[in-house]
Formats: sequence, structure tokens, C-alpha cells
Amino acid sequence: LFIQDGEIATSVELTADPLITSRYIESWHEGSVSYKNSSVTQKPSAIPVERVETRMFNLWVSEPVINSLLFAAYKDDRLTLKLTDGDLKKLFGDRESEKQPNILQQMIPGIPMHDLMMKLEPLRPPVILFKPLGTVMQASIAMEVNVLSSSNNTDTALYLEMDSETIVHASYAERKICLRPSSNVWVIKVVRSNPVIVLDQNEVEHYLEAFFSIGGLEKIISYVEFYITSLLDKKGLHYFNVTNSVMETNEGYVTIATDFSFPRQLLENFLQNLTPMARS
Repeated sequence: LFIQDGEIATSVELTADPLITSRYIESWHEGSVSYKNSSVTQKPSAIPVERVETRMFNLWVSEPVINSLLFAAYKDDRLTLKLTDGDLKKLFGDRESEKQPNILQQMIPGIPMHDLMMKLEPLRPPVILFKPLGTVMQASIAMEVNVLSSSNNTDTALYLEMDSETIVHASYAERKICLRPSSNVWVIKVVRSNPVIVLDQNEVEHYLEAFFSIGGLEKIISYVEFYITSLLDKKGLHYFNVTNSVMETNEGYVTIATDFSFPRQLLENFLQNLTPMARS
């Protein structure tokens, strides 16, 4: 196994003996994803012809592997985001001290932020497409805003469904994944609101445009950045000094090239463990 988190696991099995030269070691792997011990079906992908040799460590990853991971994450309910009070203030801004309602309060007037809960969840597995212009993320999303009560019951104030296509550029620096969106296209498909609120589709589109114009998309993506970084940390990536990282997208795959160094303590521990083996 390469990475395992809960019931989702990935493996990168060798497809042939590694090629060892005086300048580099080259190996070919077949990436696979399993969920609840069952393999996630994925289409075979073409192997890039050109060899990447710009850094100490160079690799490429295909669309099918990434989309298989997204499928497993969708089935495991990993892609649902629930936000309350503090998170909502972080997302929409806290203007209560200024006596000016933020965008969410304008959409649902008269309800304090601490009495609201927003849920964002995909309606189907998202799809990643690697293109020369960047990473294209396609998703169908449902957004639901509920009013919380002391009896633990919830009343739905607003529900909408939308399709979105976002182009992002990924990088890794300071031990964190960074996803920088360059464009975002979205279309609202369904709008339902509580009769007390009475929002039509045009009004919702206006509010969403205002939300995205103040950096709302970047704030939502920050949760994805945190999740991916946490997964990489579980594999121990944060123990290494990763420098000069480059991620370049091509048609159907992404190439990742980076330099790295071992922390002194990690290297010393490794050499100490080798000493008893050498003596035996």
C-alpha cells in the first residue's frame, strides 16, 4: 500500500524491474485504488513518451488514478462539507459588529449566524481533467442552508443545485498544497427556498456572484488544500525538506518534479538502524 486512510487505499505496484543507470533510477508503476477492499475500476491510461529529468525526483500521475480516488472519497462521504457559526463567519465574513449583514445574512435575513448550518455536498463523483492550461475540476454540487433549533430539529431555508467547472493550478511549498483557481464557471440548476424567504434564481445568482467576487471560491478551496495536505502528512512527506517543486499538467496527466533532502535526525536514525544489520 502507498497511502491508506480509513477504508480507502492506494497502491503503486511495479510493472517491471527498475532501470538503474549512472544518472538515475527509473521505475514504472501501476496505480490502483480500493474502497472497502474492493478495487475501483479505472480506464487504462497512455504512458508519456518524454522523460522528465528536471529535479531529483520526477514522476507523472494519470487522470484515472486521481478520479478513482475521488470516486472512493465520494462513496465514503469524504467530500461533504458542513459549516456552522465560526466557519460561516470565516467564509462569508463577520459584519455583525459593523451592523451590516454579510451575503449569507442578506439571503436569509433575520436569522443569527450561530443558528445557521450550511452543507455542501457533491451530487455525483467529481471529475478531474488534466489539460495544458491547468487542472479542470468538474462537479455537480448541492448547497443546503438549514436553521438550527434548540430541539435539534432543522428547517431548510435554502437549497440549490449547481454545476461548476473550475481551473486550478497546484503547487507545493512550505509543506502545504496550494490550489490557485484561475477561472470558475457555474450554472444553477435548482433553487428551492422557504416560503418566508422567497428567493428566485436570479437573486441567488446575484448573491453567488457577489460571494465569488470577494474570494469565496478561494476560501472553499482552502478546505480541499487542508485535506490533501493532511493525507500527504500521514505518509510522512512533512518530514522531508521539499524544495523547487514543479507541477505541470498535460493532456491526461500531471508531471511532478521536486528536489528534496532528508532532515539530519531522520538520516542519522536511518544510518543507526543500518549499523547493526551491517555487523550481522
